[in-house]
Amino acid sequence: MTDPHPEHVPTTWRPSGAAIRWVLTTLVGAVAMFLARPIAGDWGFFVQASRRLFDGDGLSVYALMPNIQSGPVSLAAFAVLDGIGVGDLVSRSIVFALPALAACWSVERIAADVPSRRPLTQLVGSAILVVCWISLRSSGHLDDAIVIALTGVALVLILEDRHVGAALVVGLCLAIKPWAIFLVPVTARQGDDRTQRLALPALSLFVGALAWAPFLIAESGTLDGFRPTVQLAPDSVLRLLGLTNADLGSTLRIAQLIAALVAVWALVRRRAYGGALLAGFALRLLLDPGTWPYYTVGLVFAALVWDVRESPWRLPFGSLATVIMLAPQWVIGDSDLRAVLRLACCIVAVIIAFASSSSRRMRRAALSTDTGDSRVSA
Repeated sequence: MTDPHPEHVPTTWRPSGAAIRWVLTTLVGAVAMFLARPIAGDWGFFVQASRRLFDGDGLSVYALMPNIQSGPVSLAAFAVLDGIGVGDLVSRSIVFALPALAACWSVERIAADVPSRRPLTQLVGSAILVVCWISLRSSGHLDDAIVIALTGVALVLILEDRHVGAALVVGLCLAIKPWAIFLVPVTARQGDDRTQRLALPALSLFVGALAWAPFLIAESGTLDGFRPTVQLAPDSVLRLLGLTNADLGSTLRIAQLIAALVAVWALVRRRAYGGALLAGFALRLLLDPGTWPYYTVGLVFAALVWDVRESPWRLPFGSLATVIMLAPQWVIGDSDLRAVLRLACCIVAVIIAFASSSSRRMRRAALSTDTGDSRVSA
């Protein structure tokens, strides 16, 4: 007769697949940071700006330093880090590693409800992402690193139907980096009437406006920071199209953000969140006069989200193709060739984002017809 109360048999602990991927990704990132050039980039500039905000210029800091291109929350973060002594290579590496790990965590969560999860895609793609993340540390642009990580957090909240939290996170992104405005449509709740759909994007704009309002009220010159402050790079798509430094201005920045906003909004309406990020970041790079290597990280992250959520392939070809086609100068010396590859990469990314969203809609429609349920999830 079988004992209904068998003695407890101890089981051997086995790490989960997510834990293994986390450890391997961390090791890859640590090795990459160790091998990378120990440069600080613009870290010192942001620290100086934060000191001027709190100890000198106050609310006039953006009018007096229009090339900051970073939000009030970002300067507050630099002030805190400066206050606790962060500035050497090791401490900066640790600070930049935190948003990198947060971005990888978000990729795990974003892929959690995908029926055909591809662990290898997540592992290889995350490894690519953390290697590319080194360019953020080398640039000193902690603000961009945080916004990319928070983009992943916002998408996790949206997929978990916590749209209000996502709207607050996107609003925080606006207070960190103005270019994050093209992420605002991501927070729109689908299926509601127009007023309800616009409520959460409006909440994001309100949160961002709260951070910027004191500076705009104090100094109208704060708006000067929204104009491009970089020179037209030799490998910029804009130079390939015949533009010069004389053509750069606020109109270009507005056109860049409107194009990304429209694409993101259209794809969010199709519930193609991975495609929305992919198209948004691609259009931002396509129409930007600068081509700094750290610009690439946002598109690599968006491509990885698309890889794990919407790609039909078993490997992260989106992430791989992005890294290859946006190779830096030390890999591809010809600036014209880099510009052509950048153009091709961004255009293809937008096309793929819309094409894959159309195929997903067709599959949902077919499944809805077969099941008789019009509420089939994306």
